[in-house]
Amino acid sequence: MISHLDPCCLVSELVADDLDHAIECYGDQGSRRSTVNNPKPTLRSLVGMFGDEYAEDFGPKKLKELRSSWIELGLSRTYCNDQLGVVKRVFKFGVSEELVRPDV
Repeated sequence: MISHLDPCCLVSELVADDLDHAIECYGDQGSRRSTVNNPKPTLRSLVGMFGDEYAEDFGPKKLKELRSSWIELGLSRTYCNDQLGVVKRVFKFGVSEELVRPDV
């Protein structure tokens, strides 16, 4: 677990904390979730592209870059928008736990 407002919070650490929190609150629903409701593939692509970067450096341009990578894979606009919601929720979690600044 990362300390509060740690300036060295990486995107990968934020995602790991968010997943730990989700499992703690909701349990590991694993195979019971449909592909649309399972955030793990989305979070894998987020960590794959930006995992080694500071969470505070992640902004709208990087979010667009992530979305563009999904579009290049041929994913539908609706699916991409749903997945953007997953990414936004991770950062909202980080703000609520004071892991990242609110302006990220």
